[in-house]
Amino acid sequence: MASNSGDHGTACTLEFAVQMTCQSCVDAVRKSLQGVAGIQGVEVQLENQTVLLQTTLPSQEVQALLEGTGRQAVLKGMGSDLLPVGTTLTLMERLTGARRTLTGTGETSETSTRMLTAEPSSG
Repeated sequence: MASNSGDHGTACTLEFAVQMTCQSCVDAVRKSLQGVAGIQGVEVQLENQTVLLQTTLPSQEVQALLEGTGRQAVLKGMGSDLLPVGTTLTLMERLTGARRTLTGTGETSETSTRMLTAEPSSG
């Protein structure tokens, strides 16, 4: 089940895993997103085979654009100012529209620990 990036006016960050093996792949992926209304700040990383972008489009539309290059694309994560990229929502959170917020941070020997809680959104 693919996620929607929200309503068409709210920008969010999407991260996709995209099969890329060379610079030609990177160029094709970048070209497929370039100039598309609702997409800004595209970052394509060959070494990680990832595409990170800001968009107001639903993730399904962005995935279709990426897969239009002949490469498989899988949504890895979505984020906003409240939800970091790489955080995966549960099915219940998606269905109820719950939003996660950071409730605390702590530092432990070179790694950061964050507790995330889900709260149903109002409205």
